[in-house]
Amino acid sequence: MENIYKDLYQKEDLKFDEILIMLNNNYDPDKKLLLKLMQCVNKGHSTCEYITFCEIVPKIIDKYEDTKTNVEYLQYAYNIKNLDIIKLLINKNAKISCLYTFIKFFKHDDDIMVKGISQIMSYEDKNKYIVDIFDDNSDIFDDVFDNLCNWIKRCEKSEEIIKDFISCINSLTKKKPVYWLKKCRRIEKFIKCSIKHKIIPPNDCIFADETPLTLLIKINEYFMTIEDLKDLGIDFNLKNKLGETPFNLLINKSSICDYPCNIERLLKLGFNPYIKDNNGHDAADRLLKERGSSYRNGYVYQAIDIIKQYNKPK
Repeated sequence: MENIYKDLYQKEDLKFDEILIMLNNNYDPDKKLLLKLMQCVNKGHSTCEYITFCEIVPKIIDKYEDTKTNVEYLQYAYNIKNLDIIKLLINKNAKISCLYTFIKFFKHDDDIMVKGISQIMSYEDKNKYIVDIFDDNSDIFDDVFDNLCNWIKRCEKSEEIIKDFISCINSLTKKKPVYWLKKCRRIEKFIKCSIKHKIIPPNDCIFADETPLTLLIKINEYFMTIEDLKDLGIDFNLKNKLGETPFNLLINKSSICDYPCNIERLLKLGFNPYIKDNNGHDAADRLLKERGSSYRNGYVYQAIDIIKQYNKPK
């Protein structure tokens, strides 16, 4: 009898009933029949076969360890569109192939999302999944940023997870600055949400030598919306570990003609222009480095005059 099963097992195109016969007789030497069964259902099935499939999977799934490494299981389950089977696979730590698809299916199920994110962040190639969030095709994430931060907050290793996110973002902006700077509004929103949900401490160095504020300033190519950070508990005058001041970093990001209005704006928000950076330069010193033509000098000295009118804290 075993020889019959052996010959049957080696067939290239197994039919649903043939797979079922072998499963019912516990013949699956290479542990491949569950995947073959899912392939078979994906190709087309009768109502009876589909019902049988849904009944048998929960009974046999524990025998198949390769669900944790083979992304095809979840891909086939997505195609079948049976959420119970998909959830079962996720709860058995099935390999998730794409975070975008995963969120698309489960963005309304917080428990599954927490489970899935925790699982993804244990993968060696987890950065690939993080990149998906900020990719142009991942428009779904614009709608779930707050939820994403809540999901991360509920994960057991939330601080490690957020550090992985920030580390990946930072490395991406360094490798492809032009490409990733275009995504800064999305990245900025993610970091703000992370501070809001108390995942990122607002005034700690969250990655390498950067505070959340100095990191946001550096990854933005435009003069960022500082006002949105005011109520998040961020210290606008806290230097990063490199000794750089937020004020001077923002001057670097501002265009010459915008110096006066941007300096005035920062002063109203509570930025202190007299804090010196690692080179001993305060905001006025930094502005003086931009002198050159009479055109440039006009804006530089106008901005410095605004600073001189500012009352230096005692």
